[in-house]
Amino acid sequence: MYDAIESSTMGLPPEHRDDRERWINRLASDGWNLIATVDDEVIGHVAVVPADAADPEFVIFVRPDFRNRGIGSELLEHVVAHADDRDHNELNLNVSTDRTRAIAVYEKIGFSVTNVNRIDIEMRLQLEESLVTAVRRPPAARD
Repeated sequence: MYDAIESSTMGLPPEHRDDRERWINRLASDGWNLIATVDDEVIGHVAVVPADAADPEFVIFVRPDFRNRGIGSELLEHVVAHADDRDHNELNLNVSTDRTRAIAVYEKIGFSVTNVNRIDIEMRLQLEESLVTAVRRPPAARD
């Protein structure tokens, strides 16, 4: 999947294959991960690190030819539900300031901006019971 991503955002995923493999191995060993597949091919990936933190950070990627189909939003909803199951209190992320569509999706879920600088925006989501209950519903039953 990461070979299909031609440009990185804030240096992720790493450009060189060896660096990407080390990065993925670190995500697997230090965190927990969810993937979306089609016909046994990975088309989306979310990693949450560190796994034992109350307020971990996460990254999310969708293969370019599968973007704008709601896959990222659905992965995000699953991350929220799994984070609650793992007793995290909140989720944090950094997103490039030019990723306006992604920022809108994060805000729709309930993320709030905690810091803005020239390159990126830091966002936080408090895992409240009402939000977790909503994302556990089937997609058609969500607001």
